[in-house]
Formats: sequence, structure tokens, C-alpha cells
Amino acid sequence: MKQFRRDTGYWAEFYTDTKMGLYKLMGCKTTPDIGNLSSSKHAKSSAVMGIIKSAIRSTNFPGEWQGDTNQQGAAFIIGPDHDCHFRHIDANSADHYPINKLLDLVNIENICFMKDSGVITV
Repeated sequence: MKQFRRDTGYWAEFYTDTKMGLYKLMGCKTTPDIGNLSSSKHAKSSAVMGIIKSAIRSTNFPGEWQGDTNQQGAAFIIGPDHDCHFRHIDANSADHYPINKLLDLVNIENICFMKDSGVITV
């Protein structure tokens, strides 16, 4: 987590679910499924390049791994209180809900990924 904080400048509280109990309870997938990365707006490389980049990162930052490769992603909008207002469970590695659509749902200004100085590549 220290390297993540250095790379991103993230300073707020950080919560983890190392045993993936909450992750599974929320219905997220734990089976590997590589989607069509060419159609994903979020994938910046092919599956092969992703594996190569991960291998290089693991040699540069020993002990800092990306986690379980079987763990698929998800997006939730929760709160106030305990209400879940939005849920998207990724069906595969390329099935990320578009970030700007999530921002629209919570009335936050969209991001231009090509021009926004706040967007960094880690």
C-alpha cells in the first residue's frame, strides 16, 4: 500500500478485504474470464502486454502484487446510510462500467482521460 500511496498521492483511509469475504457476499466473481480487451475503454494494453507489465512491476516493487488474478471487478454507489444505489459486477476482465457514467450517476464532472492532469498512469 505504501507504493500505491507514493505512486498515486492517495492519502485517505484505505480498507482491504484480504479474505474476500465482503467481496463474495456482494456477489462479485472469483473465476478467471478474459474479456475482449479491444472493446474496453479502460484497458490500455492487450492481455499479453498486461501480463508483461505486471511481471515488470513485480520485479521493480517486490512484495507489491496486484492481487488475486481470479478476482473480477465491480462498481458500487453506496450511501448515504447503507443503501446501495448502483451495482455493476464485472462479467470479465474487460467489463468495467464506464467511469464517466459512474460520475454522471453521482453528479460529478466527467474526466477527459487524454487531457486531465489528475489522471496518472501507474
